[in-house]
Amino acid sequence: MAVTYHYVKSLFYWKGLKKDIAQFVSSCDVCQRHKHELLPSPGLLSHVAIPSSAWSQISMDFIERLPKSRSLNVILVVVDRYTKYAHFIPLYHPFTAHSVAQLFLDNIYKLHGLPTHNF
Repeated sequence: MAVTYHYVKSLFYWKGLKKDIAQFVSSCDVCQRHKHELLPSPGLLSHVAIPSSAWSQISMDFIERLPKSRSLNVILVVVDRYTKYAHFIPLYHPFTAHSVAQLFLDNIYKLHGLPTHNF
Protein backbone atom coordinates (compact mmCIF):
# COMPACT_ATOMS: atom_id res chain seq x y z
CA MET A 1 0.00 0.00 0.00
CA ALA A 2 2.86 2.39 0.79
CA VAL A 3 4.24 2.28 -2.76
CA THR A 4 0.81 2.99 -4.26
CA TYR A 5 0.20 5.80 -1.77
CA HIS A 6 3.53 7.51 -2.52
CA TYR A 7 3.00 7.19 -6.28
CA VAL A 8 -0.52 8.66 -6.20
CA LYS A 9 0.59 11.35 -3.72
CA SER A 10 3.30 12.47 -6.16
CA LEU A 11 0.63 13.13 -8.81
CA PHE A 12 -2.52 14.10 -6.88
CA TYR A 13 -3.77 15.23 -3.51
CA TRP A 14 -7.17 15.27 -1.84
CA LYS A 15 -8.41 15.12 1.71
CA GLY A 16 -8.51 11.48 2.86
CA LEU A 17 -6.08 10.32 0.16
CA LYS A 18 -4.32 7.80 2.42
CA LYS A 19 -7.62 6.31 3.64
CA ASP A 20 -8.97 6.05 0.07
CA ILE A 21 -5.77 4.35 -1.15
CA ALA A 22 -5.89 1.88 1.75
CA GLN A 23 -9.55 1.08 1.02
CA PHE A 24 -8.87 0.66 -2.71
CA VAL A 25 -5.84 -1.60 -2.20
CA SER A 26 -7.67 -3.78 0.35
CA SER A 27 -10.59 -4.32 -2.07
CA CYS A 28 -8.51 -4.69 -5.26
CA ASP A 29 -8.40 -8.34 -6.37
CA VAL A 30 -5.19 -7.92 -8.41
CA CYS A 31 -3.48 -6.08 -5.54
CA GLN A 32 -4.34 -8.86 -3.09
CA ARG A 33 -3.14 -11.65 -5.38
CA HIS A 34 0.19 -9.95 -6.07
CA LYS A 35 0.78 -8.61 -2.59
CA HIS A 36 4.18 -9.49 -1.18
CA GLU A 37 3.64 -11.06 2.22
CA LEU A 38 6.29 -10.63 4.85
CA LEU A 39 6.35 -14.17 6.18
CA PRO A 40 9.35 -15.80 7.78
CA SER A 41 11.14 -18.30 5.58
CA PRO A 42 9.94 -21.84 6.19
CA GLY A 43 13.43 -23.06 7.07
CA LEU A 44 15.42 -26.01 5.83
CA LEU A 45 13.93 -29.40 5.18
CA SER A 46 14.98 -32.05 7.63
CA HIS A 47 15.99 -35.57 6.71
CA VAL A 48 13.47 -38.26 7.56
CA ALA A 49 15.16 -41.55 8.38
CA ILE A 50 14.32 -44.56 6.24
CA PRO A 51 12.74 -47.33 8.31
CA SER A 52 14.87 -50.41 8.91
CA SER A 53 12.19 -52.96 8.06
CA ALA A 54 8.72 -53.36 6.64
CA TRP A 55 5.80 -52.35 8.87
CA SER A 56 8.06 -50.91 11.57
CA GLN A 57 6.88 -47.37 10.72
CA ILE A 58 3.46 -46.53 9.34
CA SER A 59 1.46 -43.47 8.37
CA MET A 60 -2.29 -43.26 8.82
CA ASP A 61 -4.91 -40.85 7.51
CA PHE A 62 -8.60 -40.65 6.66
CA ILE A 63 -10.30 -39.87 3.35
CA GLU A 64 -13.67 -38.37 4.26
CA ARG A 65 -16.78 -36.89 2.60
CA LEU A 66 -17.05 -39.69 0.07
CA PRO A 67 -20.37 -40.72 -1.46
CA LYS A 68 -21.98 -43.53 0.51
CA SER A 69 -21.46 -47.10 -0.64
CA ARG A 70 -23.23 -49.69 1.51
CA SER A 71 -23.45 -47.00 4.24
CA LEU A 72 -19.64 -46.61 4.22
CA ASN A 73 -18.34 -43.11 3.46
CA VAL A 74 -14.82 -42.93 4.96
CA ILE A 75 -11.57 -44.74 4.12
CA LEU A 76 -8.84 -45.30 6.70
CA VAL A 77 -5.52 -45.35 4.81
CA VAL A 78 -2.57 -47.11 6.46
CA VAL A 79 0.77 -46.96 4.59
CA ASP A 80 4.02 -48.75 5.43
CA ARG A 81 6.79 -46.16 5.14
CA TYR A 82 9.40 -48.75 4.06
CA THR A 83 7.59 -50.63 1.26
CA LYS A 84 4.90 -47.99 0.53
CA TYR A 85 2.36 -50.83 0.68
CA ALA A 86 -1.06 -49.49 1.66
CA HIS A 87 -4.24 -50.81 3.22
CA PHE A 88 -7.55 -49.07 2.54
CA ILE A 89 -10.13 -49.84 5.19
CA PRO A 90 -13.70 -48.61 4.66
CA LEU A 91 -15.76 -47.34 7.60
CA TYR A 92 -18.69 -45.03 8.23
CA HIS A 93 -18.90 -41.59 9.75
CA PRO A 94 -19.21 -40.82 12.63
CA PHE A 95 -16.50 -43.13 13.95
CA THR A 96 -14.85 -43.35 17.35
CA ALA A 97 -11.28 -43.91 18.49
CA HIS A 98 -12.39 -47.31 19.76
CA SER A 99 -13.84 -48.34 16.37
CA VAL A 100 -10.69 -47.18 14.53
CA ALA A 101 -8.47 -49.04 17.01
CA GLN A 102 -10.56 -52.18 16.49
CA LEU A 103 -10.26 -51.85 12.71
CA PHE A 104 -6.50 -51.40 13.09
CA LEU A 105 -6.24 -54.56 15.19
CA ASP A 106 -8.45 -56.57 12.83
CA ASN A 107 -6.82 -55.42 9.58
CA ILE A 108 -3.22 -54.35 10.27
CA TYR A 109 -2.02 -55.86 13.54
CA LYS A 110 -3.16 -59.39 12.67
CA LEU A 111 -1.20 -59.24 9.38
CA HIS A 112 1.90 -57.20 10.24
CA GLY A 113 2.17 -56.93 14.02
CA LEU A 114 2.55 -53.72 16.01
CA PRO A 115 4.70 -51.01 14.37
CA THR A 116 7.46 -49.38 16.40
CA HIS A 117 6.55 -45.88 15.10
CA ASN A 118 3.33 -44.30 13.90
CA PHE A 119 3.36 -41.02 11.94
